[in-house]
Formats: sequence, structure tokens, C-alpha cells
Amino acid sequence: MTLSEHDWNHIFAPVMKVVKNWLKLPKNTPSSLLFHEGCLGMDHPWKLHCINTITDLTIRLNSDSYAVTSTQIRLRDAQLKSLITDPIFDCDLQVMPWIKPQAQKNVSFNALVIAKTLDMTMAIDPIDRSIWSVLGGKS
Repeated sequence: MTLSEHDWNHIFAPVMKVVKNWLKLPKNTPSSLLFHEGCLGMDHPWKLHCINTITDLTIRLNSDSYAVTSTQIRLRDAQLKSLITDPIFDCDLQVMPWIKPQAQKNVSFNALVIAKTLDMTMAIDPIDRSIWSVLGGKS
């Protein structure tokens, strides 16, 4: 199971209360003030999660280990269960509401969805492009 940005905000809310109390700030102080580089400069846990998740996916996809195979299998599984016939790395995943259940169950697919949401692209080798296409799936 993966957590959404809303879930991270909910989990991190008590920490924000403690920090505001420690700094003697009013409870209604915008949290963005604490994350601003000119003020406290805290890193938001969602931002750190996104960076780590996308970095891990990139490392797994570019390594020379069994992690490549398992990651590709997980991404292919999510692609097929989400009925995506084009290469999964080229799709505009954030406009496909039906992929949410797969993204919650599949960490590799969730990382790809997060990357696409942040407008990041991952290029695939033109030779491998045909592997990620599902032929005969379009009507």
C-alpha cells in the first residue's frame, strides 16, 4: 500500500503542531511558512517521499540486477490491469482516474505516476519501445 499526499499531510500534522508550538507561532500560521527556505526551511515529507521514490525507481530500472526484471514485471502488470495499450512511460497517467487502485498497490507504478504528476518523463530505448506496447488492444 502506498500513501497519498493527503495521507502524508495527515500523518505530519502533529509534527507541524509541535514545531509551531516550539517556535511560539500561532496555530493558524500557514505551514508553507515553515517550509519556505527563507524561514525555517523544513523539507515536507511528501517532497522527500517523491524524491526518494522516483530515485529508487530510476536506480532499479537502470541497474544490472534482478531488480530490473521484477520492476519491469510490476510495471507491466500495472499496465495490463489498467488497460493501457501504449508504452506506460509515454502515457499521461494523471488524467486516468481508473489507475488509482493499481498505483496504491504497486510501488513501482506509484513512483511512475508521481513522476508523471510532477511533469517528469522517463525515456526508454527505442528498441524496448515495442516491448511496452500492447498490440491488438485497440479497437
